[in-house]
Amino acid sequence: MTKPELGRRMVERCRRAKVPFGWVAADSADGQDRKLRAALQRRRIPYVMAVPVDETVHTHRAPRTCVDAFAAGIPLVFERRSCGAHGGPW
Repeated sequence: MTKPELGRRMVERCRRAKVPFGWVAADSADGQDRKLRAALQRRRIPYVMAVPVDETVHTHRAPRTCVDAFAAGIPLVFERRSCGAHGGPW
């Protein structure tokens, strides 16, 4: 069984058992699996996954586009935040 197959089974088992979850996160091994992404989309389960830059994805703006082309259109806006001289409370 592949890692993405295991991921699909885990999501399905959680759904059947009514385990509450709001979204799915995965690394690029799972993110490359179109079947896993399609299964989550069919069930309207939000997800965020790492994918290679040449992976073709479907977006609301473009039916099929490479990730690097899609990302090039997103403005890079970063905000520097300070946690004080000694870092945060954690």
